[in-house]
Amino acid sequence: MKHTLLRVIHEDRRLSRDFRRDWNRLHQKTPKANCFTSLEWIEPGIRLFTSRDDSIHPLRFVNAVGETVAMAIHGKIKEPGRFGKIKCWRTLDFNAQRITPVLAPDGERATDALLALYEEVAPTVDRFDFFKLDGLDGDIQHLCNALRARGLDLSLNPFNEQPRILIPSPAPEGFQFRGATTRKRFRRLERKMEKDLGLGDVRYQRICRPDEMTEDIWAAVKSLFLNSWQAQAIEESPGTTAATSWEFYESTARLFCEQGKLDLSLLYAGDQLQAYDLNIRDDQTVYMINGCYDEAASPYSPGSILLHAALRDSLERGDRIIEMGGDHLEYKGQWTQDKETAFHLRIAGGTPRAKFKTKLRRLRS
Repeated sequence: MKHTLLRVIHEDRRLSRDFRRDWNRLHQKTPKANCFTSLEWIEPGIRLFTSRDDSIHPLRFVNAVGETVAMAIHGKIKEPGRFGKIKCWRTLDFNAQRITPVLAPDGERATDALLALYEEVAPTVDRFDFFKLDGLDGDIQHLCNALRARGLDLSLNPFNEQPRILIPSPAPEGFQFRGATTRKRFRRLERKMEKDLGLGDVRYQRICRPDEMTEDIWAAVKSLFLNSWQAQAIEESPGTTAATSWEFYESTARLFCEQGKLDLSLLYAGDQLQAYDLNIRDDQTVYMINGCYDEAASPYSPGSILLHAALRDSLERGDRIIEMGGDHLEYKGQWTQDKETAFHLRIAGGTPRAKFKTKLRRLRS
C-alpha cells in the first residue's frame, strides 16, 4: 500500500546552482549535519572515487506544494553475490565519520523521505545500505521504528565505534589531559628528539586561517603523507592509491580552508616536519581527518606529542569535542574512554530476489 507524502526528483550528477543553494540551506537546518554531509566533502569524493559510468543520484524530496523538504546524494552499485550480482542503493560516505542518511530538518521528514525513496527505487534494487549513520542521540531507533511500522524489512547494527574527547565546559582549574606526569613525559621526549635528531628545537604550530596556509606547508604535509606507512598500506590495498587519497584530503581541506574551517596541527624539529594532524573545525567540534608522523621519529612518539599540544591548545580556545573517527590511529584512541557508535542501516529492496529472501528469513525466524 502506498503512503508516499513526498515526491522524489532525480537530478543530474553535475549539480545545478539551485541544487547547491538548496543543499546548503537544508544542511544548516539538519540535526547532526556536519562536514561529511557537506558538498565540500561529497563532490571531491565523487570526482576522485567514482567513474562516469557509476550511478550517482542527487535527490530532492518535494512536498505537495513543491517545496524541497529533504535531499540526498546516493549511489547505485552492483556487488558480487552467491547467485549473481546484488543491486544495492547506498550512501556515499568517502572516508566520512558519522553521517545522516538524508538531509532533513526533523525525524518526521527524514522518515517521509526514506519512505518516498523506498517506493520510488525498491522495485529496482535488492537492498538499501546506509553506512556510518549517526545515532542522532537515540533518534536513529525512532526512525527505524517508524519505517518498520510502514512495513519495511530492515536491520540496524553497529558499524564501528569512534573515540572522542569531551572537553569539560567550563574546565576545572588546573585541568590537564592525562595529568602532569604525561606532560612531563612528553617534554622529556621532545628534548630527546632535539638531541638525537639534531635538527633543532621541537615546536608546535596550529594553522586555522586561510592567510596562514602556504604552498610550502601543503607540499611538506603531502610529502610526509606519501612517504608514510599509511600511504604504503593504501597502495597495498585494492580500490585506490595513496596519490588519489591525498588528492581527496587536500581538495576537501582547501575548500574548508576557504571557509576558515581548516584546523592543521604541525610538529617540527627545526624546519623539518615530523608529524601533522589534518582536521576540520566546525563550531566547537574538531574532526580529525588524516594524520601522519615521520617513522624515523617514532621512538619519540611525535604523534602523541602533537596531540597533547593540540588538546591543550583546544582547551584554551574553547573547543568542546575532538572527534577521532572510525579509522583513528590506535594511540589516539588511548586518550579517551568515550566512544560514539556509527550504525549500518540495511533495508530489503523490492525485487523478486529481495522479496524471496525476506519471506525465507521470516519463515526461519
